[in-house]
Amino acid sequence: MKKLACLLSLTLAVSLSCSGDDGGGEEFMIERLSRLALSGSLTDVWGYMDDATSKEYAIVGFGLFLPSSDPNSGFHIVDVTDTSNPVLVATVSTAPGFDVKVWQNYVYAVDGRSTGDGAIVDISNPSAPVVVGTFPSSHNVFISSTGFMFQAFDGQPNRISNLNIDPKNPVQIWKGGSGSHDSAVIGNRWYDFSSSSSTNIYDVTDPLAPRLLSTIDSPDIALHHSGWPTEDGRFLFICDELADSQSKPADFTVWDISDLNDPTKVGEFADQSATVHNLYIIGDFAYVAYYNAGFRVFDVSDPAKPTLVDEFDTSAESGSGFDGAFGVYPFAPSGNIYVSDKRSGLNVFSFGGLQPSSSTNLLAP
Repeated sequence: MKKLACLLSLTLAVSLSCSGDDGGGEEFMIERLSRLALSGSLTDVWGYMDDATSKEYAIVGFGLFLPSSDPNSGFHIVDVTDTSNPVLVATVSTAPGFDVKVWQNYVYAVDGRSTGDGAIVDISNPSAPVVVGTFPSSHNVFISSTGFMFQAFDGQPNRISNLNIDPKNPVQIWKGGSGSHDSAVIGNRWYDFSSSSSTNIYDVTDPLAPRLLSTIDSPDIALHHSGWPTEDGRFLFICDELADSQSKPADFTVWDISDLNDPTKVGEFADQSATVHNLYIIGDFAYVAYYNAGFRVFDVSDPAKPTLVDEFDTSAESGSGFDGAFGVYPFAPSGNIYVSDKRSGLNVFSFGGLQPSSSTNLLAP
């Protein structure tokens, strides 16, 4: 992939910008393919591929969990098959939109407040979505590749529900723990990021009876916000959304979890001028939504030494804070990456280190 040149034209510079100086070679560069302005304060983003048409869609949430924003919440469905011309095909405003995930042809949307109802929306026809069910809302939701929904509740026990029996009627099969901020489930491991307390790692080979394997509780972490493991499962990256505001040393820390009896911090990355949000790892790279700093990619081939490879500032804002890039989705079969910026809209990127995939299966080897 050719290196994105710095453009002299002010108009083009606004739309394309210059990616950061990475020193990593032309093959590892971010390129913005397009941007689409969308209504609402954008939140999380996920992906969907229509098997019947092979078209790719970005599901983009909007509406924060503050009560004042309740009348303005939902999610957009954007056809991103033509990366140079993304098209808004539908907007659902009768569902929450703080966090959105997809299972089969259904979107599961929650309001972030752990109260009220989440919504189940059939998007088998993306241009005509239909609300087909509800379930108890939560702060965040994650759906494993085997069809189990893990809900993170702030201040309430977490829940696991089975979607395989009837995706429109989740069946709760487990409730426990003291509450969480976010979850990631890869293979038979559940990574439970429990806000100010700890990160817990469970074996969920049997989702009816999660088995606690390890707990990471470090004074270096203000908020166990979210995270993701390396593909070999040996290392876990933990994002700390409050690192800057509470004078903690790192935006994200890296933990060697090869010995679950003794997780050990082996690396970190700190940027006191920015606030980290969500991170996903594919192969040797971490793809990170970094709020006001925009979209960043890190080389994590040596997990103990994460290195910033390239970045693209999607936001007009700067410094620490919670505007800018909220969500990132790097799992599209095409290899394209979707980044939702709260103010500037949906951004579609390519990155030279990420190759097209035949599947969005999140089940680790």
